[in-house]
Amino acid sequence: MGDRSNVVILQRPHDPPVVLYSHWGGYEFQKEAERAIQAAGDMGVRIGDASYFTRKLVKEVLDHISGIGTTLDDNEYPVLVIDSLDGALWTVTEREASLLVGVSSDRWRRARPEV
Repeated sequence: MGDRSNVVILQRPHDPPVVLYSHWGGYEFQKEAERAIQAAGDMGVRIGDASYFTRKLVKEVLDHISGIGTTLDDNEYPVLVIDSLDGALWTVTEREASLLVGVSSDRWRRARPEV
């Protein structure tokens, strides 16, 4: 039971990403995170400052968060990836994300799709 999803927030290049897990928020949790990033300027978020960016994002989606860590938890949706250094958003499959767990944020960035 549940409606599980993960949001990955990339940090400084050699640091592991922060993973936010929602047990009940599902797709809406990811959409809320997207809305928070799109409104980042209005919230006073300094994109490029990884720790401040992450704190502000967590504050905005706190009601949906069931866990915070560095690995993926149960998941039922594509994984939303947010780059704290430039504010970019993209999704990866759960399989793609599982291959990147435990590696640096820079390694995740190299897997970012071309736009």
